[in-house]
Amino acid sequence: MNQAYVTFARNAKEVDEALLLLKSIRETKTSKQSLILLDSENLGNEAWNKLTSSFEGVIELLTYGDYDFRCHALLKCMTLVHFDRICLIDPSESVAQNMDHIFAIDTTKFIFWNDMIVLTPNMRTHQNLLNYLNGVEKQKTMDELKRFIIEDFQALQLDNKFQIDFEQNQVISTQLVNNVEKSSTEDTTKCESCGPFSKYVPADAKRREGTEREKHLAPFTYVFGMKGKNVRQDIAVAFNFWYAVSSADMEWIFRFGNLLHTGSLMIDDIQDHSQLRRGKPAAHVVYGIPLSINAANYAYFDALKVLLEKNCLECVRIVTEELINLHHGQGMELYWRDWEIFAPNDDPKKYIPTEDEYVEVFVKKTSAQFLLLVRIMRLRRNKDMRDVDLAKLAKMVGIYYQIWDDFMNLTSKEFTVAKGFCDDISEGKLSFPVIHALNKVNEEVKDRLIKLLRERSTLKKVKLEVLEILNSCGAMQYTKDKLTQLRVEIGKEIESLGENPGLESFLEKLWIKK
Repeated sequence: MNQAYVTFARNAKEVDEALLLLKSIRETKTSKQSLILLDSENLGNEAWNKLTSSFEGVIELLTYGDYDFRCHALLKCMTLVHFDRICLIDPSESVAQNMDHIFAIDTTKFIFWNDMIVLTPNMRTHQNLLNYLNGVEKQKTMDELKRFIIEDFQALQLDNKFQIDFEQNQVISTQLVNNVEKSSTEDTTKCESCGPFSKYVPADAKRREGTEREKHLAPFTYVFGMKGKNVRQDIAVAFNFWYAVSSADMEWIFRFGNLLHTGSLMIDDIQDHSQLRRGKPAAHVVYGIPLSINAANYAYFDALKVLLEKNCLECVRIVTEELINLHHGQGMELYWRDWEIFAPNDDPKKYIPTEDEYVEVFVKKTSAQFLLLVRIMRLRRNKDMRDVDLAKLAKMVGIYYQIWDDFMNLTSKEFTVAKGFCDDISEGKLSFPVIHALNKVNEEVKDRLIKLLRERSTLKKVKLEVLEILNSCGAMQYTKDKLTQLRVEIGKEIESLGENPGLESFLEKLWIKK
């Protein structure tokens, strides 16, 4: 079972409290993961670095509207559908004994106990809670949201006498203050297919094959358990402002996207010779290349199965089309890197792609996963919403995100913690600043830059020399200016489609200050 304790921090005081809470949880010898939701708008890189080195996952919490911060935290937890169960704890709390068995108490219900909320992530429930808050005219507090959950959903509210017999693994002395169950046939629990993989085998062979899958899919499970920033999922949620796709559909769309994205990360790390993934050894470093490739390919087919189970052949066509584009883009980047620019020969006539050629290629590579989600969402949109084509905006966001990622990898302390100092240089990556520099500098500097990148060195002095070349030729400033230009273009495109506060608020986190 994939389960986690989650807390949050929005200021320096709560950062310190969250670290104390984490210490108390780990002292109980918990077997569960620990995550923190971080309000990065009010906390800088220092807090991010401190929390990243302590928690197993740090998730940026996007806030918008006039909701209480705790409401935002609960809503975010409801979207983390790769978890089976979550215990959200106020950072001011502490844990005196192992609480892991609380995850098993009636998994169909919300559990309220002191400043803890145990919940099952579910996109349908998330949408219902969001709709309620949007319709509330009074103050949108956690108490108000809690009242709504208790009245309208299956919920247990436990009093202070609640305890667990940790020897017998049983709940004892439990007094139910509220046990209001919704009289409805609507399923608010997480569907069985929302875990990492679906059921594939007859019942009589399930146990054996389940054990086998746990073994050969270990590389996938390892990477799937690493928590990133959920950028693609957050963007999809923001785009859904225009489409109003049902929560039920969004749930399987997210599951499809998570399978596809995680598999692609594993393949990328192999192709880029990456040693780290989100601050931990990459899957192929731990499990070897053959098993990692097989697990990644399995994830691709499992993602395809999600679409077939929905009998959405048009979705399959869209995915096939975009995955061909993605592999074309990835293939050309690898070809330029390994067979042209960094090929192990002394041919002075190496082909350097132009900026336009490079952008055209990574539109196919990076924008493909954004386009996949947007095109499928358009198919499943609420028919009461106007039919808008978001493909152009998705491509623009994909371009911006790739260049932003290239820039941040060479400048951000946060990226250094997650991937290592200037990890793209160690990979010999053809990033946007590198392409600009190779097209601008003289032959002597170009040869030196190619030589340094071809080495794929992990030495800091080599990386500093590459940075010096990129800065001295103006490549880093040019990249920053390009991001500013794209920001303006994206803003105009959003304006032409109609305002979208959620998307604008999310993109605000990615904007590079002038």
